[in-house]
Amino acid sequence: MTTPKIISTLAFTFLSFYLVAQTVEDLTFRHFSDQKKGMTILGSWGLGNLLTGVIGSARGKETEVKAFHQMNAGWGLINAGIAGIGYFTSRKKSSKALNDLSLLNENHKLKSTLLFNTGLDLGYMATGLYLMEKDKSATENNGRLKGFGKSLIMQGAFLFVFDLGMYLNFNQQTKDILKLFANDGQIGVSIKL
Repeated sequence: MTTPKIISTLAFTFLSFYLVAQTVEDLTFRHFSDQKKGMTILGSWGLGNLLTGVIGSARGKETEVKAFHQMNAGWGLINAGIAGIGYFTSRKKSSKALNDLSLLNENHKLKSTLLFNTGLDLGYMATGLYLMEKDKSATENNGRLKGFGKSLIMQGAFLFVFDLGMYLNFNQQTKDILKLFANDGQIGVSIKL
């Protein structure tokens, strides 16, 4: 392949323009589709942590390692449960027709929850740091609090990135819904990069 063809292919790939006609039905489908994708990601993370946590806890010899994996298994169970409930709830809701305002309300509730969760995620990481520091002065089960702390930091970091990414995605959807409002519910055409 010649250099001009490579450059034009890359330019087309990375800078391609496409038209997107957006109706309330399109935005509703996107909202619930993205919600289900997010729950699939969270569920995969949860199941992975549950599986590796159980195996790591059973095989771990050191107190710190066992505690790390035990905490991960617990978080995995919780995250998988939340993801399952969220997935099936969004699947059930997606079968209902929404108008502009109800979609905007649905989007706002989800964004508020995600923003609240990002604050909790920071709290998880701070608690993890506290537990690691507290372990230094522990007289019993040395390493246990450190293992729990490391797990909380890891879980909190993943959840922070996940929740913030989901929030930013749904914030963009809010903008798209408001554009639809500006067009009085008619089809809006936008150009995306």
